[in-house]
Amino acid sequence: MLSLKMNVNLRAGCILVVSAFCCCLTSAQRNPSITYISEDQAVNLGSTVELACSVQYATGLYPVQWVKSGKSSKDNYILSTDTSLVVKESRFAALYDGASSTYTVLIKDIQEGDSGEYQCEVILSITNKLVQITKLIVLAPPIITDNSTQALVAKEG
Repeated sequence: MLSLKMNVNLRAGCILVVSAFCCCLTSAQRNPSITYISEDQAVNLGSTVELACSVQYATGLYPVQWVKSGKSSKDNYILSTDTSLVVKESRFAALYDGASSTYTVLIKDIQEGDSGEYQCEVILSITNKLVQITKLIVLAPPIITDNSTQALVAKEG
């Protein structure tokens, strides 16, 4: 009888230890990290561009934002948060690929004002975030103006 009671107590103790171990494993969170961001790009006026950012260990735990940087931090504006588009402009779209945990901002009909720095941000707390930056340069065709009144004469030969 004593052997049976010790066996039951031993099993209960093992179950308790295994349960505590599993609980610790599931409650331990890995720190999020930005594993990829699009390289700096130079694109033609009127074209389309995708800015992509892959983030590990953030989905559902930490917000991921795309932000267009201004001249100062107060001039920054949020384009998207997670899979939601914040900026209300039809040229922009927010995309998410769950297989690669990649957050993408699509910008159509690129305009000169779209040039600048774009930040992929993982918000860890009110005062702490992970940030990676990519730059977008918009290439516009040259504008040639001729306001001269001189004539150009070329000789043959």
